Amino acid sequence: MKKRIIVDEYKNSAKYYDFFIGPFLKNIRNEIIKSLKLEKKTNLIEIASGTGEQAIYFSKFCENIIGIDISQSMINEAKKKLKKNNNLKVNFICADARKLPFNSETFDISTITLGLHEMDPKIRTEILNEMIRITKKNGKIIIADYIKTNNQNFKTKIIEKIIISIEKFAGEKHYKNYKNFISKNYLENIYKNKMDSLTLISKKKALSNNLGIYKFKKIK
Repeated sequence: MKKRIIVDEYKNSAKYYDFFIGPFLKNIRNEIIKSLKLEKKTNLIEIASGTGEQAIYFSKFCENIIGIDISQSMINEAKKKLKKNNNLKVNFICADARKLPFNSETFDISTITLGLHEMDPKIRTEILNEMIRITKKNGKIIIADYIKTNNQNFKTKIIEKIIISIEKFAGEKHYKNYKNFISKNYLENIYKNKMDSLTLISKKKALSNNLGIYKFKKIK
């Protein structure tokens, strides 16, 4: 089998990520929390956890949290936050989400926020399959990401232009994957492609209808 070569794309930008992107995501993080019924013993994993901000939000409500990111630089930033937050009970691990180091049906909840849109379509599928595998039957999968919107009021257009600027700034490959994600209305069609494994429980729009927070239940 050909060995996967992992390139840390955030090596030079991880330390600046929260400064530029953090304020943009604050309300989204709160909306994701509201969409879940978290208990102390909830076993939760966050894929593409980045600098760990969302995982730390989760840790205010439950204690069994794992954050996964392929970027060691992002994981290093996340671990720094733990020290500043009195070592909250979050375990950050650098790992490839296409092949997660966990047994099937381990977690009550699996989440990913603004991660799938930047990935190659094949990788998206691999990661979604892994999320389904590691989530318990009747467990929840939460995906928050960009959606295609036809509601073109002034605020929606402005937010959309900001998002496009950010995606272009992230690089040619990143922007290409974003355009593919939007053109296929990927988030809206996930459950249609995975109807044998997932059922859609709820969906909510944010960022002036540019982002969706979709909650699925694993049915088998």
